[in-house]
Amino acid sequence: MASGNGALYGEKVLSTNPYGLVNGAQQGPTCKATQLVVYSEVGVEQGYVATATSYDASFCGAPCPCSCPEGTSVIYRTIKGYYTSVTYNPDDILISTLSVKSNMQPINVSVTVTQPTNSSGNTLPRATYYLVYYSNGTSITSSDFYDTNPHSISMTLNGASSPYNGKIDVVIDGYSTAWGKVVPVGDYIIATTFTISPQNTF
Repeated sequence: MASGNGALYGEKVLSTNPYGLVNGAQQGPTCKATQLVVYSEVGVEQGYVATATSYDASFCGAPCPCSCPEGTSVIYRTIKGYYTSVTYNPDDILISTLSVKSNMQPINVSVTVTQPTNSSGNTLPRATYYLVYYSNGTSITSSDFYDTNPHSISMTLNGASSPYNGKIDVVIDGYSTAWGKVVPVGDYIIATTFTISPQNTF
């Protein structure tokens, strides 16, 4: 499990006032009362806290012992107790999750995954992934993407007030990728990188 934390609330002097980054007023020599007015703008930037969680999956690498043809869904060869499935499609494997809380919404997230690699440096053929993120209690499935290609979405977070929150599942397609075929015995590592970008305007 890996986690990263950023300030949920913070103040910073902004430069969007009509007088530029630094504004001032000046009164020349006088013996009378006068007024000097200056304007300062203070804003709150979008901040967040985030937690990334990884999940392991295991399945039998031998040919399918059932009547299904070799190369179909890995669901027929999963090892219960180690395999993590997602409820909306039992053929798929949940490999990581990102949970985010923010003081404003929406928030931008880019996801990149690596090719499955074993300890010998061998890689499997390119795998297909997709993201499922949750907005107001509803799961929204994004388009498929391949490993090593970043996939970006703008998340609308849950809640009527701060802190807003949301979640993204990163899912590997267990039916149409190399995981649905016989692969060499051993552990394969997939690295998932989440890049979170607050939507600040100045």
